[in-house]
Amino acid sequence: MPHAESPDWDAWPALLAQTDGMGRLLAANAELRALAAWPSPLPEGLNLDQLLPPASRILMQTHVWPMLHAQNQVRELHLILRPAGGAAVPVLLNAKRSAQADGSSTVQWLFLVTHERTRFESALLEARQRAQAEAQARAEREGFLQTLANALPSLVSYWDRDLRCRYANQAQQQAMRPGSADLLGMRMEDAVGPQRYAQKEARARAALAGQAQQFELQSVDAQGRRQHWQHDYVPDRRSDGSVQGFFVLGTDITALKESALALELAALVFERTPQGIAVTDENGSILSVNRAFTAITGYSAEEAVGRNPRLLNSGTHDSRFFADFWQQLQAKGQWSGEIWNRRKNGELFIALQTVNAVRDADHAAQRYVTVFTDVTERWRDNERMRHLALHDALTGLANRQMLETMLTQLLSQMQRADRRLAVLFLDLDGFKTVNDQLGHQVGDALLKAVARRLTALVRSCDCVARLGGDEFVIALDNPSSGDEVAQVGERIVAALAEPFVLGQREGVHIGVSVGVAQYGPGCQSVAELLRQADEAMYAAKAAGKGRVRFSAQA
Repeated sequence: MPHAESPDWDAWPALLAQTDGMGRLLAANAELRALAAWPSPLPEGLNLDQLLPPASRILMQTHVWPMLHAQNQVRELHLILRPAGGAAVPVLLNAKRSAQADGSSTVQWLFLVTHERTRFESALLEARQRAQAEAQARAEREGFLQTLANALPSLVSYWDRDLRCRYANQAQQQAMRPGSADLLGMRMEDAVGPQRYAQKEARARAALAGQAQQFELQSVDAQGRRQHWQHDYVPDRRSDGSVQGFFVLGTDITALKESALALELAALVFERTPQGIAVTDENGSILSVNRAFTAITGYSAEEAVGRNPRLLNSGTHDSRFFADFWQQLQAKGQWSGEIWNRRKNGELFIALQTVNAVRDADHAAQRYVTVFTDVTERWRDNERMRHLALHDALTGLANRQMLETMLTQLLSQMQRADRRLAVLFLDLDGFKTVNDQLGHQVGDALLKAVARRLTALVRSCDCVARLGGDEFVIALDNPSSGDEVAQVGERIVAALAEPFVLGQREGVHIGVSVGVAQYGPGCQSVAELLRQADEAMYAAKAAGKGRVRFSAQA
């Protein structure tokens, strides 16, 4: 493969490029500059990826670069080139990586297009014509061409003006007349059969008229597999301009077609999957993102490519989280879990995310592929369900289940430390009258207002719960003394004795009776605390309502 320093670099009839180890262009020959419409000398900042559509970029990132790092070369790999504003160009890629003395590397790239093969065959024809005057040179050339043609995987043949075969390489012979009579001297119609001849005759006549032909045909092999062939008919012009025959180059492009279809499918999946996808290099720089990534994060491909995924960092997770993340990714090659991210507009979202490392033959990570789904709404639904399971639907206070869970936790702490615990059982005085006379809507509004007043009277570590109807319970976590508990109870009585303003209604009056139970030798379970507090509350009601009573065991 020629280097950029070679004297025939620009004369080589193929697309040649030289890049550094990151794909940045160092040189491009005349053929490639013409295809890409690049000036000479090349401007700085050009990258080989600029010639590739998304599907080919994915193949480069996940296969070509890892193969170069692992084997230092890539041979005969099908790709699609698409220069800016141009049509897709199917090519066969060959590449070779070379290490430099300073530790860096360069890569030589050869992209072989079908029409370049045609020009190569034409060059051989011209060489043969120039050598006709020298018999010995002609024999040597013909011998060389015979060896070269037989070494080609393509089907090579030559047909004269009578459409008789005058030359066929071994691949052509085996394809058309396997194990039977020699193809040489046969008419095309006899060699290919009436049906195939009908497809090719007009093309052959056009080639004899001096018009180069290129077309595709399908066939079915002996195993019943469908094959795709590209045929090039190259007129054989003499020095006087007459056409004596034409060369035929048949190329099996089945793998190219299948590869192109697979690439198109991969690109379609990449772009249309509802999951966000980002591909980064080994240093964490984003190489490509899909449309779902943009839809979820708000960052366009232009804004994301070249940056680090830290642009989504929400600041929610600590350094330990990311240390565990990288430890698992390096050890297992994959990490999956939930992670809080931040959109471009600053909004937080939670993602169900998987990161996979793409490794080379030496097990070194060359690419990282991140796939994630925005599960924020599902998380919110779960949080709402969890909240509803543990809270009173009307007031938003803790319900009985949450109260008992908290009391159980506090009791377990009591057994390990010298702490206090008090439970206040509240029953509203006069609520039934308000509810019956003013209606359930006013009654519900009153219960919500009571909940707000009770919450404002206690500390954040305490728990205010509604058991149902007009019954409330307050758990005081580690009050300093029984006197403090009594003061809290008196404040509750005083606060709920104040009139309530409910919408357009002013001066709605109720009261409250409070029963108190405290943790102690005769009261060491949740059920006992609630029972004794309930009994004390009924004692407060019996004593005239609107007052606080402690249980007999308190």
